[in-house]
Amino acid sequence: MGLKLERVIELREQYQFSNLSEDANQFIDASVAGRDRLRQRVRAGKKP
Repeated sequence: MGLKLERVIELREQYQFSNLSEDANQFIDASVAGRDRLRQRVRAGKKP
């Protein structure tokens, strides 16, 4: 996935985004889950 998602995750882990709304956190979590599913499909040799 993109570098921007990686950066958002990094900043959230460093508590730089401690004031994010619940909706924003849910969006980030869904994006991470999507990235992880895509990675698993690619590793399994399936098309994205």
